[in-house]
Formats: sequence, C-alpha cells, structure tokens
Amino acid sequence: MTPERWQRARVLFEHASGLATGDTASYLDNACADDLELLREVESLLDCQRRGGAVFLERPAMEVLGHGPVPEPISPVGSRIGPYQIIELLGIGGMGEVYRAVRVDGQYEAQVAVKLVRGGIDNAVVAERLRHERQILAGLDHPNIAHLLDGGATPAGTPYLVMELVQGTSIDQFCNDRQLSVTERLQLFRRVCEAVQYAHRRLIIHRDIKPSNILVTADGQPKLLDFGIARLLDPSAGPAVTVLQALTPEYASPEQFKGDPITTATDVYSLGVVLYRLLTGNSPYPSRPATPHAMIRAVCELQPSRPSLAVSEGAAGDDKDPGNKIARQPIASAQEGTLVKLRRRLEGDLDQIILKAMRKDPEGRYGTVEQLSDDIERHLKGLPVRASRGSWRYLARKFVGRQKRMVAAAAIVLVTLLAGVASTVRQARIATANGHRAERRFDDVRHLATSFLFEFHESIRHLPGSTPARELVVKRALEYLNSLSEEAGSDAPLRRELATAYVTLADVQGAPMRDSLGDYQGALQSIHKAVAILEPLRRASPQDQDLDSELARAYSETANLLDATGSFSAALDFYRQGLAVVASVAKPTLKVQVETTTLHVSYGDALSKSGDLAGGVASYKKAIAIDADILRAHPADRESKRDQAVAFIHLANGYDTMRMFPEALASAKSGRALFDSLVMPNNAQTQRDVAVANEAIAQELGKMGDKRGALAIEQGLLDADLLVARNDPRNHLARRDVFIDYYEIARLQSDLNQMKDAIANERRAIELTEAEDKAAPGSAVTQDDLKDGYMHLSKMLEKTADYPAALKFAEMALLISAAAVKANPEDLTGGSNLSEIEMEISDLQLSLGHGREALAGYIRAAANSEHIVASDPAHTERRVVLARLYEKIGGVYARKPNTAPATEVAMNGEAARGYYQKSLAIWSELQRHETLGADYAGEPVKVARLLRDLDSTHSN
Repeated sequence: MTPERWQRARVLFEHASGLATGDTASYLDNACADDLELLREVESLLDCQRRGGAVFLERPAMEVLGHGPVPEPISPVGSRIGPYQIIELLGIGGMGEVYRAVRVDGQYEAQVAVKLVRGGIDNAVVAERLRHERQILAGLDHPNIAHLLDGGATPAGTPYLVMELVQGTSIDQFCNDRQLSVTERLQLFRRVCEAVQYAHRRLIIHRDIKPSNILVTADGQPKLLDFGIARLLDPSAGPAVTVLQALTPEYASPEQFKGDPITTATDVYSLGVVLYRLLTGNSPYPSRPATPHAMIRAVCELQPSRPSLAVSEGAAGDDKDPGNKIARQPIASAQEGTLVKLRRRLEGDLDQIILKAMRKDPEGRYGTVEQLSDDIERHLKGLPVRASRGSWRYLARKFVGRQKRMVAAAAIVLVTLLAGVASTVRQARIATANGHRAERRFDDVRHLATSFLFEFHESIRHLPGSTPARELVVKRALEYLNSLSEEAGSDAPLRRELATAYVTLADVQGAPMRDSLGDYQGALQSIHKAVAILEPLRRASPQDQDLDSELARAYSETANLLDATGSFSAALDFYRQGLAVVASVAKPTLKVQVETTTLHVSYGDALSKSGDLAGGVASYKKAIAIDADILRAHPADRESKRDQAVAFIHLANGYDTMRMFPEALASAKSGRALFDSLVMPNNAQTQRDVAVANEAIAQELGKMGDKRGALAIEQGLLDADLLVARNDPRNHLARRDVFIDYYEIARLQSDLNQMKDAIANERRAIELTEAEDKAAPGSAVTQDDLKDGYMHLSKMLEKTADYPAALKFAEMALLISAAAVKANPEDLTGGSNLSEIEMEISDLQLSLGHGREALAGYIRAAANSEHIVASDPAHTERRVVLARLYEKIGGVYARKPNTAPATEVAMNGEAARGYYQKSLAIWSELQRHETLGADYAGEPVKVARLLRDLDSTHSN
C-alpha cells in the first residue's frame, strides 16, 4: 500500500473507531465506495483495535497479535558508535532514542547528543527518516536550531546523527521555573519564530513543533530540536518521507489529521498551540480524549476557548481534570500576579493573535511565521495588530496608548499654534505702535509650525504604512508656508523653509528609489519650485555651505526624477551641476560631504547607463571612500554608514554589469553587513535596506551557479515584500519590490527548468507592472520594467516551443523599447537593447519558418548596432551583440536552398561568407584583448568552423 492510501485508510479508521458498532458498516460502505482493498484494510485495523485496545497503533505488532511482549533491546550505553562513547539515555522520541555521548578518539573532547533508530525496531522507513533528518539538519545553520555535528551508520547498519548537546529544559517548563512574565514569554517565543522562519526560507517544514522540541538553555537561548518528520518543500529534493503516526496529536494541525497538503501554515498552527500553552498553562483541546476519533474531532472541528477565558475557566474538556485548575494559579502568579490580571493581559490582541494562528483553515492563518512574530512585536509596542481588524476607535486607542506624551505634546502645540495664529491676526490689526510685537509673534508661530510639522514628518517617515500620512503632513505644511510667504515677500529664511518643504514633498510624491506615491510628474513640479527658490538664494549667499548642500540635493533629486521619466540627457546635466556645486566648496562641512557621496552614487548609475561602466564603478568607489573618511571622524554617524552601504550595493551592480560576479558578490555582502548593523525595529527603511542587499546577493549567487540558493532567498524576500505592500498599498516602491521578486523568482525557475511555475510568476510580475503603468503613466522606470517582463516571458515561451505567443510578447517589448529610443536617441544602452529585442524576434521568425522576415529583422538590428558601436567602440557588450547579429545574418544566407539559380546561390554564399568574416573579426579582437567573457569563449572557434563548412559546401 502506498503512503497516500495508508494515510486514507488511517483517517477512515480513526473516524470509524469513534462510531457506534451499528453505524460502522454503513459508514465504511459509503466512504470506501467500490474500493474493496481499502475497505478490507480499514476493517482489519478495526479488528486489531478490538483485540489490541485503543492504542494498538502505538504498540509493537508482536504484542498486539498476542505473541507476548517484545524482547527488551540491548542498550547501547557503554558501547562506542564511531568516535563517540555512549554515556546515558536522554530520551525516547517517535522514531529514535537520544543518548548523551563523549568523543573519545583523541581529536578533541566534547559532549554530544547521539540519535539513532530505537533498538528492537527493524523498520526501513524509520531508518530512512533518520537519514532524511540528517540531510535536513546539514543545511541548517541558525543559533536557535540544534546544530548537526556528524553522522554515519553503526556496524549493524543503523544510521545515527550526532548533534550539539543542548543542556536545557522545555520552553514551558523554563518559563514556569523562571516565573517569566507574559512579555518575557512573548519575547522568548519570538526567537523560536525566527528559527522556524529560517527553516521555512530554506524550504523546510518542521511539522512537529511542541514544547519538548524547544529546549531553553540556562542563559535563555531557545533551541529547536527534532526535525525527524520535517519535510522539504523543494520538489527537486526527491520524495519526502511520510510516517503518519510520527506526530504529536495535541500540537498537530487539522490538515495533518485530514491528510491534506502540509505547508508552512502547519508550523504556524503548532506555534499557535505552543503559545496558547505558554500563556495559559492549558491545552486548547481535551488533553485526555476518550478515543483517537475524539482527538481528531477536537482538532478539526471544535473551536478552542479564547486564551483569556482558558486561564479562568479551563480549556475545553479540562474541567474533568482538577489538576489543571490547581496549576493555573501559579502560572498566573508567575506572569501577571493574579488570574484577573492575566486574563486582562490576554484579552483582545493576544486572544486574536493566537486564535488567528490556530484557525482550522490554513488560508485563514498568518501567511508566514514572520507575520505571526511581527504581530506579537506590534502588540508589545502598543501598535495595532493585524489579527484585530479594528475600528478607528481601536486604532485611535492603540495610538494614544503608546504615544501618550506625543499626543499630549501635539495637542499643546496645536492649541498653541491656533492661539498663535489668532494672536497674529489680531496683532496685525493693532496700530503700528505694536508692529514689532506682531512681527515677533509672526516669527514665533512660523518657527513653531515648521518645527512641529517637519519634525513630526521625520519621526514617521520610516514607519510601515506611513506614506499617506507623510503626504498629508507635508501638504498641510506647504499650504501653511505658502500662506505665510504671501505675507513675508522676500523673507530669505522663510523662502528657504519653503524650498525645504518642496524638496520633502517631492520625496514623498515620487522619489524613484525610496518609499513614495510614484507620482513622478507631481514630484518634478515640486522639485523645480525648490530649485527656483534655492538658486537665487545661493547667489546671494555664496559662502553658505548649508545652501550649497541644499541646492546640490535639489539638483540630485531633479536628476533622479528626470532619469525616471526618461529625460536621460537632462538628468546627466543636473548630476554634473550638483557635483560642480559641492566641488566648489573649499572646506566642506559634514553635510556637504554627505551630499557629495549621494551625488557620486547617482552619477555612477547615470554613467553606467550611458555605457561608461568603468566610470560608474569609479564614481561608486569615490562615494565609498568619502563615507569612510566621514566614519573615521564620526564613527556613530548612521546616515553615512547607510550611504556607504548603498554605495556598496550600487558597486555590486556595476561589477555585475561588467560580469565580474565574485567582486559583485563580495561588494553586496559588504553592503549587507553595514545594513545589518543599522536595522531598527518597526523601521521600514532599515528592513528594506537589508532586503535590497539580499536581492543583490541572490542575483550574484544565481549567476555563479547556485540557482537554488538564490531562489530560496528570493522566495523569502517575496513573503516579506508582499506584507509591506499590503500594509502600505500606496507605497510605489513597495509595489515595485514585489514585481522584482516575482521577476527574479521566475528567472531562476526558468533556469532550473521549472517552466510552469516560471511562466505563472512572470505573468504575475507583468500584471503588477501593467496596473502600475495604468495608474501612473509616464514613468520610464515602469515602462522599462514592463519591457523586461514581456521579453522575459517571451524567452520562457520560446523555451516551451510556444513560438506564436513568444513572438507576440517580444513585439510588445519592441514597441516599448522603440518609443524609449525615439524619446532619448542619445541613450546608447536603450539602442543596444532595441537591437537585442529585434534579434530575438528574428530568431522566433526563423523558428516559425519566416526566413524573409527574420533576415530583414537581423539586418535592421545590425544597422542599429553598427551605429551604436561606432559611437562607443570600446564597449564590449555592444560589440558582442553586433558579432552575434553578423553570425545570424550569415547563417540565414548560408541556409538558403541550392535549388535557386547558380548565380543566386553564389551570391548567397558570398554574402554568408562576408557576414561570418565580420563576426569572426569582432570575436577574435575581443579574444586578443582578453575582454571575451566565459559565456562567449567558444564563439571564435564556432564561427571559424561555420566558415570552413561554408567553403566546403560551395566548393562542391
């Protein structure tokens, strides 16, 4: 019987065992239908139950069948397994025994835990599960997961694992022994969540999370144990090992009992049960069910009591167990002092969090363990939790509860502000004798307003989901400052504040690489207003370095927006103007230095886009060097540390474009190390920074051959980015992050030949980008994303031989690329991309048998590439494109039929020879200058062979 049919048989048996004797036959007739083999198997199990008792599945077969007890196995205590001496038995699990052992081969001294198949069991499936656990543990390296140290097999062939010896107690016992409070228990539990999420990101589901599998050391370090029934999510890893009885019913999910697919939601459920027990001291279900069927029914059908009720009333079925009621009082005393206080502590958010994690339907639970952990963190910080879809009153109560001082201060400031405005209006009507007093009041109100509004904006700018609030704050500030400016006239300080407001508003509206609303046109209008104010102010105060910095930043932001909207040439001019401003400062202040590094990174991107890859890399390195100087003088400057990290990530992209993948990976890791040191809780920007660095690392790993490692990183990033995008739906950058995740996942799946999933994910990426383009037209970035998505999907469809569909998407990409080149003819990179797309379309035309159309497309693309190479003859990648096009044109002429007139055949042969020779000349020159990458190392030999074959054919 297959594992799937055995699973079905056991589920039917569990249901039937709970029925009255008279109902069993009709139930099985309906459930098994015409499957007589299945019916006989279930009836056999029921017969064994009648003879062996309710727990016969847990007892050895010899004992159940009446052949007496199983002989006691020989204990391995005192014996030697490999280099390890077995000292004592530590515990017995579902499939094996765990012993304390010491290493005795003289290499080094260490105490370890040795796990092997339980003595007396000759079961190949169980042995295979232990080997499976060894494979899983070897891929896990996390401080909160017990480490695998060694592995092997005994002389008798029994496999064993050697793990670090965790000296600790189960997490529930640890919490009770130490009398931890609710907050302390939640913080400890979140560390367990980190370990489980780590395993999930490596495509591993634990499937048996329970307190006894979470040991806590004396110093408070939790360790997740026993991956014996864990399952790999990676389909390429081979069949997963499945043994139904290897689960703990009290912590198993409904889908584990039903035989439904096991996903990461299974571990979310078990974690919910563990948290229930940690906070209430009870199980959410009856701890002593009368029959297996009763346990299954409880888990699959009964709704558990709210934790806040369980601590005072007992969990379902626990009233029959007075020991539970006696045990609740010490738990309450340890956590909150009294049962009443504990119940109040659990009411509301914690009730909702735990019950959401334990929902019967996996789709209704938290999507990831990280989401569960994040909700607990939000509760601890007094923030609204996602499990409670609260009203505005709930949200307001949470905000006031955690920000009492800020709310009180804001109220005072608001009252003061209104009073100040009223006073200003009143003073304006007073006689001129009181004019000076009115002027002072005007200034006081202005400074108070700008300080409150902009400081408040800075305090919320990195909070998740704050984009709409930021827009409202800045718009209101701008309206107020505009009204003041009408009265102030040429007041320079006020106009400077106005410029700062415009720059900040542009940042919220459409900063291309930061959290924004994606409104590029609105952002351009705002930033142009800022520049128009700052330029005359700087001319009037040439020695003011703060003005230098502010104008340089405005130029840089202008260039970023122009680049994003497709005005590439104008963007380069503004970058250069910004660099000229900071270069004119003889002794730059810290503020000017910081702006200089930002400009060098942006300018490096522009240079790379123009084809000057070496210039781009040099500009990134300048930024890194300036940041290093700043950090030597100001080691605690977080902004400069982040700027340096950003520069490292851009340098990685530059190296990647130059196909210097090891250098790119090293640079990306340097950036991530800096970002890791800056991470702050509940700060969306610092968390996204780490994600960006991981994205860069995944890209390089994939290009260096570790496709699966890269795919695991990308899938973890997608989970996190989807959560951010859902929580802040107006955040344009968050939505683009999701597109990039789907795009990269699809690319890696295609490389791994997982074509069905790859095409589905690429279509998701395109749908997101099409919606973005429809909502905010005019973005060059979105158009470029759309072009890449269409082209990527075309290549996938070509790989599956769906040439008509592939041609359709390639032509859609061509339209976007042609429009971009028409708008920016000086953008050589865009022109080169156009040639590559047209080459791909011609390849598809050939596959469809349209030789004439293919040849025309190749020739158009070659003419375009010749123009681009003539403008930049040193650019290797563009010369590679031209060499490939010459080769393809030669191939079309060479394959023309010899049935044509002799003169035409000769002309075709001569044409093919000419194009092959042009292609070979480029390849050979690149080879001589050692700029021919590994991907094309065989091209010179290949084209030379094509020439010989052509000459041989035409000589005959």
